[in-house]
Amino acid sequence: MILANKLQYGDTIAFFSPSSAVTHFAPKRFARAKDFLAKKGFNLVAGNLTGKSDYYRSGSIQARADELNALIADKNVFGIYSKIGLVTFYGSALVASFGEIGRPLDLTFQYFNNALINTNAPYKIDNPKFWTDEFIEWEQQTEEKQLFDNQLISVNSGKATGRLIAGNLSTMAGIYGSEYMPTINEGDILLIEDSLKSSSAIERSFSHLKINGIFDKIGGLILGCVPNLQYRLKY
Repeated sequence: MILANKLQYGDTIAFFSPSSAVTHFAPKRFARAKDFLAKKGFNLVAGNLTGKSDYYRSGSIQARADELNALIADKNVFGIYSKIGLVTFYGSALVASFGEIGRPLDLTFQYFNNALINTNAPYKIDNPKFWTDEFIEWEQQTEEKQLFDNQLISVNSGKATGRLIAGNLSTMAGIYGSEYMPTINEGDILLIEDSLKSSSAIERSFSHLKINGIFDKIGGLILGCVPNLQYRLKY
């Protein structure tokens, strides 16, 4: 495994649009996120699909691949290149995470700072004291969301130690079985997240992992899913 050098204030951070056209349909939140990181001292480089849309996505498959490869080739950016063994960090999407307001934003940057700037791996991740699932349209949000006391739910007792594999549930389903899906080894700890998915969609994705023997291999499962609001209220 290759562990990259620490991020430093003043470094260049590139951002790109691998899926939805969020920089197009949420310009206010996008601008707020850029302003937040710029005030922290980082130089931001935008991918060439920034602000563009192609129906539900930012661009064609080829255009999105070209955008990422162009940023990787930029010597001023730290790029993530698949299949080279580079340790990657999961989380802190530009618009979704750094476009927030109030304490959730402060906590996000605290974790970002601890993981990439002011820490020596491995390090301990403290359980956050609050959480929220309040839904506010991104372009209409002007204040902090309602927060609740946080409690982790453990299905089984005990401790698990192993390599951490993390990913979005829908994305994982899309690449499973291809050369781009990391091999899940015996004893690995699998972290899965997703949001605004129906119970049936989550069950289908979990069934896909189950019939491929994933749950027979892993030593632990960490799950963070916010279900679709209508299902959460109904059930």
